[in-house]
Amino acid sequence: TGLNLRRVDDLSVEIHGDPSTHLGRLIRACWDLGEHPDYQRLRRWAHQFGYGGHITTKSRAFSVTLGFLRHQRTIWRRTEGHPHTWDDEQAERVIYELGYQATGWITTGDALLANTAAAMARARHLAGLDALADELADQHRTAAQPLAA
Repeated sequence: TGLNLRRVDDLSVEIHGDPSTHLGRLIRACWDLGEHPDYQRLRRWAHQFGYGGHITTKSRAFSVTLGFLRHQRTIWRRTEGHPHTWDDEQAERVIYELGYQATGWITTGDALLANTAAAMARARHLAGLDALADELADQHRTAAQPLAA
């Protein structure tokens, strides 16, 4: 991915802040913004695109919690993408319906295609066996001929 795991300094920012790559542009943006006194810490974390914490570190005051995200995903899955229909009283609702549907092909055209493909596969296999047998027979005939004296 080209991710730099070491801190960027005045010398390495030219290497890692390559404007032709997306990651390089992010590093360069952090470095350039870090010139301002209010954003000096961005330079320290430019190699992590300005984020100085761990990827799973969350502050309840400034971010959503993982529990909240899990709850929202549950609502989304249970309402099939229509969260306004969510009712807390139906939180334990389980929807399932398993049953036998059918065997075989839906149409005769599907059956014809499947049978034709199977017949062609068998024919290719037999042709390959015949070609291999012919090749082995030719090798056996040439090996059995006496050498000229």
